[in-house]
Amino acid sequence: MNKDDTYLKVTIPTMDQVRMNHICKTLLLNGMHCLFVGPTGTGKSVSMAQMLKKDFENEEWVYFSLGFSAQTSANQTERIIDGKMEK
Repeated sequence: MNKDDTYLKVTIPTMDQVRMNHICKTLLLNGMHCLFVGPTGTGKSVSMAQMLKKDFENEEWVYFSLGFSAQTSANQTERIIDGKMEK
């Protein structure tokens, strides 16, 4: 943690988050997909974003985050993904 970090950037890992991160990292490193589901507000998105940034942001791996709502269409999703892809 940096001294410039705000309250919103500070997370305290729970045992479940540590387990979830380990499972996700193991699956990804072995070429498998992962999907985490659970109740709203349990830290799934934040935990995954932190793990991906810390462990997978390098020359071999690239990630980006998509946010969906009830109004998100398939065409919008396709444009977002296409815009992020390197040709």
